[in-house]
Amino acid sequence: MSRKLAPLAIALCLHAPALASAPQGIPYETLAQAVAAEAGLEGADPAATDVEQLDCFVGLRVGLFDLRLPSWVVDEASIEQLRDVALALVDLQTAFLDWLEPLGHDQKAVRADAKGLRSWIKSWRGRTALRKLEEGGADLLAPLGASESIVAAARRFGDSMLAGTSFGLERSETLPEPLILVPQREDFVALVCFCGWLAPDWRAAYWHDGIASWTSASIGRFELLALEYGAPGGDFKAGIDMNADSETGMLQQVVQLAGNALVDSYFGARVPAGLARALSINLVIDLYGECNTRVDGDLSDRRTEEQEGFIGGGASEGGLLPAVAADSRWREDQGADRFLAVLRAAQKGAAGRVEPGECNRAFELMDGTQKVRMAVLAPFLGTAAKSTKRALPDSLAGDYAEFLRAYSTCFAWWLRAKSRGQAGASASAFAELLQRLAQGAEADGLESLSAEVLGKPLSAAEPTPDDLEGEFLKWLSR
Repeated sequence: MSRKLAPLAIALCLHAPALASAPQGIPYETLAQAVAAEAGLEGADPAATDVEQLDCFVGLRVGLFDLRLPSWVVDEASIEQLRDVALALVDLQTAFLDWLEPLGHDQKAVRADAKGLRSWIKSWRGRTALRKLEEGGADLLAPLGASESIVAAARRFGDSMLAGTSFGLERSETLPEPLILVPQREDFVALVCFCGWLAPDWRAAYWHDGIASWTSASIGRFELLALEYGAPGGDFKAGIDMNADSETGMLQQVVQLAGNALVDSYFGARVPAGLARALSINLVIDLYGECNTRVDGDLSDRRTEEQEGFIGGGASEGGLLPAVAADSRWREDQGADRFLAVLRAAQKGAAGRVEPGECNRAFELMDGTQKVRMAVLAPFLGTAAKSTKRALPDSLAGDYAEFLRAYSTCFAWWLRAKSRGQAGASASAFAELLQRLAQGAEADGLESLSAEVLGKPLSAAEPTPDDLEGEFLKWLSR
């Protein structure tokens, strides 16, 4: 199956930095034409170009993912980054298999294939790999000398993860998730400009100065992932090392975005967006002990005015400003404790602002100055939350986004670790829930299955221990 770029659609979450730092002067047409030339499309008609047929990437299949580099950025350093990300994607899928293990399906074969592929990828050395690549080949398995057994293991691992056999699925028409890594900021901005060249009707979505701060963008169903943050000050060529705050920062960033793609591939709209992102965050924490990323929550620069735009039809993680407010209390431990401490503190902070019977379901928000404060009441999950009207001052919008990120992440972890009392029973119920969600029998997914699998509805207009959110709130307060 092939998708044309036109009509193209993307979803953007744009956070406007201060005007003084707004990037200026990006030569959109020039950058786009340079990429077109590299891609062998000089003089081509953009409207007639099929992005699926572009033959300008190198990479390999890593389970559910097609991992690629633009061929013109390949050097020793980028090959080593590709290696590190490929290893991380194997680890991501292995962690997901850990969640599903209580189902009892035989995972020995898929884990053996993943282990074999991982061992071979780990053996890459940038300089040696680059020399071997001089003979060409879009799929790196052959140019880098993979044995027949590794080629077969890679194929089986990809087929198993795509079909979902690790938890009883047999999907046959699903495509791999294509991820294009772009190591340098200038190359990433140029590729975003290339998106605009390929889709003239959507050019305004790609050709504006805000792209200098994006960390991801969509080309059809392909996801471009920057491996550097954009630098403030207006220079679209300048980047900031994602590992500046954490030695695994770049891998965490890519793994969370890949986790979003994994969750969407298996569960789609059957899991609410906030909880879907929470599953990805928990996978990152499982692997790295924290989630120090710039993918969701309050991404504004010291909580400047937030602007949100949506153009329907594409991935939801494109166009994100990387800077999280430095003083955000929600990011102090980067989720190492699944945000338990900060959520409990917010619960305690709200106690004096609500009626005594509402303390368990109340949380305190505050602005950057900590002078504007208010309490918000659960529900925060599912349709019960959608029907709850809240009036928040603009100054608290960022803190509320950070709160929801922490709250959803902690709740998703609680489902797997605590919801049935004992860890083993909780893990088994959680795995069954994921399996049933992936099977997709119920249109409203989690709302229907929570009562059936976990014995309680997801939430209620006023959560109590008779629903999952209410039970979680009671547990959290203790």
